[in-house]
Amino acid sequence: MAADPPHCNKHELGKFWPAEANESPLIAAQLSRSGDLRVCGHSGWRYKWMQPSVSVEQLRSRKWKNPPPEGEADRNSPTPPAHDPPENSPNGQ
Repeated sequence: MAADPPHCNKHELGKFWPAEANESPLIAAQLSRSGDLRVCGHSGWRYKWMQPSVSVEQLRSRKWKNPPPEGEADRNSPTPPAHDPPENSPNGQ
């Protein structure tokens, strides 16, 4: 990175640095992969430039509050038939 980022404050909150990444998702993706992308965020009471990343532990600990919504195909498809136990079951039923 050639220059220093601008001061991170409430006006820069949510913006990327380098600034080119704000206009181009392709540039943002390239900078993210190389580790050069920063986003202005706040940590506690201070604003600071941070790397937009998620750790594997954060992904593992995520708990879903609601099940994912069903797709249109799921709602219109017939319910599969229940599995009947074989007639020669060991329980004699």
